[in-house]
Amino acid sequence: NYCYVSEVYQEKLKERLFLAKEEVSRNRRKKQVVFYLEKLMVYYDQYHIIPTRKEFATYLGIAYGNVCMTIRNNDLDFFFRNFFAIVPNKKKKR
Repeated sequence: NYCYVSEVYQEKLKERLFLAKEEVSRNRRKKQVVFYLEKLMVYYDQYHIIPTRKEFATYLGIAYGNVCMTIRNNDLDFFFRNFFAIVPNKKKKR
């Protein structure tokens, strides 16, 4: 199951990178998307996990807000895991 998820993730990442490279030829402002996707591939190959936005911002050394804005504006949410979805809810003791 883990291999299947990683293969799907990598295929979607490669597909989106290919499309982004085509967009760059028409619109130079899309260079940042190609940069992010290439770095995501390197990150995934190195750590074998899908990063959160915060982990990725730290990895790149870029401000968290800028990373979030770029992800949101370029519809890259699929390539990041939601931190809150993986943290188990802890019940507060009264």
